[in-house]
Amino acid sequence: MAAIVDDGLLEEFETAFSLLDKTKTGELDAEAVYAALRTYGLRDLSKSDAKEMVEEGDLVGDGAIDFEEFSTMMAKKLSSTDPEDVIIDAFRKFDWKGTGSIPTTEFSEALTNLGDPLTSRELREMLEVCERDGQVYYLEFVKAMFGQKAGSN
Repeated sequence: MAAIVDDGLLEEFETAFSLLDKTKTGELDAEAVYAALRTYGLRDLSKSDAKEMVEEGDLVGDGAIDFEEFSTMMAKKLSSTDPEDVIIDAFRKFDWKGTGSIPTTEFSEALTNLGDPLTSRELREMLEVCERDGQVYYLEFVKAMFGQKAGSN
C-alpha cells in the first residue's frame, strides 16, 4: 500500500475507515458502508451502490472489506478521478438551485471554515476570478484553474 499512496493520504484513509467502522470490527460490510455514508450526508447512495462498493473492494471474497482492501479501493478510485470533475462536484454540493453559481457569502464561509481553510488573501484571489454580483460562478473558476473549458468532459 505504501507504494500506491503517500503517508498523508493513507492517514486520511485511516480516519475515513475508522469513521465508517462504527462497530469497530475492523471490517465494513455493505450494510455498514450504506448506513455510515448516509449518516455522513450521502443521501443519494443506494444499498446496491454500497454493495457494489464492497464487492469491488473485497479482494478475499468474504463479503466485507478490511482497511487494506478499503485503502486499495480508494487509491484506485482516486487515481482514476479527474480533478476537474471532483472540484466541480464539490461546488455543486453548494449549488442548491443548480444555477452554476453559489452566493458569495455561503462560498466564502465554507472555504474559510471547512477542511483546510483559505486565508483572506487566498479567498480574495479566488473571488477575483469567479465572482460577480454576489455570486460565485464555479465553472469559470475551474476553467481558469485548469486553463480549459470546464464541465466539457
